[in-house]
Amino acid sequence: MRYFKDKKPFSKRLNKFVLDWFEQNKDCFEVFSEPQFNLDDANETFIRFKENWLKTGKIPMWYDDNYDNTFGNREVNAKFRAWHDYMHVITDNDFSLLGEIKTYNRQKSLLPKDWEYERLILRAEIVGQAEHYSKSKEPIKSQREFAVNYIQRIENEKHTLITNR
Repeated sequence: MRYFKDKKPFSKRLNKFVLDWFEQNKDCFEVFSEPQFNLDDANETFIRFKENWLKTGKIPMWYDDNYDNTFGNREVNAKFRAWHDYMHVITDNDFSLLGEIKTYNRQKSLLPKDWEYERLILRAEIVGQAEHYSKSKEPIKSQREFAVNYIQRIENEKHTLITNR
């Protein structure tokens, strides 16, 4: 599978969508040099992000050194994460598994209707990773490998459902 080896984006048009969205909304973010998300207490993080948004109109974002992502580079990955956190805050969906599913549904509704593959990428990035974390309490080691496997599993499940009708 080529996605494990190279760092090309899974979807150039999703990357462009993320960059365009961010450009239109960049004033909503405050850039930090260190991650502002507390994996040990996602609820505290959500409350802090929400309070900061209400007080300043800004949501924290940061650039990490994660190059192993579906977007193929750290800039788009960081801007995607910022967009995602923004959607959590403005829709008042916390960082629980249910909040992730609701936020995914809101984000996918912003994509063009015929972008089925891009919706799968978002699902892997948001719902898949949230499901993984809720079960294991461990972050994904390889986002690219995880996304490929997750998308493949979803496609196989769809095929099985269609075949078994």
